[in-house]
Amino acid sequence: MSVQPDASTEDTGDRPVVTSGWRLVTRRGVDVDLLPTDRVVALGRVLDVDGDVSRWTLGQRHHHTEARLKEVEG
Repeated sequence: MSVQPDASTEDTGDRPVVTSGWRLVTRRGVDVDLLPTDRVVALGRVLDVDGDVSRWTLGQRHHHTEARLKEVEG
């Protein structure tokens, strides 16, 4: 499984908040039991699943799974 950095945002209102985005991609043929309401521990961080989990198929066979993750600090 690979977890790579994605987009990040900052909000400098009354309470500074940094939202870091991450992208999870499994190896070919690997699926994970992951729901939009789950949290993932990766790279020493606790990340929330951000939206739907995508399960890609090729020739009616599972190819890989992708999910966007986010970490909110502040």
